[in-house]
Amino acid sequence: MKKATRSLYSLEEDIRRLRQKAKGLEDRIDENFTYFQEHSGSMFIRSLLPRKIEGETLTGNKILDTFLQNERLRRF
Repeated sequence: MKKATRSLYSLEEDIRRLRQKAKGLEDRIDENFTYFQEHSGSMFIRSLLPRKIEGETLTGNKILDTFLQNERLRRF
């Protein structure tokens, strides 16, 4: 089996390229984490609240349905 010979320069270029790629991935993770922090509350609320199908009530309780349909609560 023959191993490919690589120059020190080409190895350094690969290291430099991989470090840039790692930095880009770290930046994406930071952006995604920030997005999650900003929107996790509303995602949590939306996952708990059922969606209303046209003409149906959410819970059968008129007061609770009115509360759950509140726009401010849905945006939270």
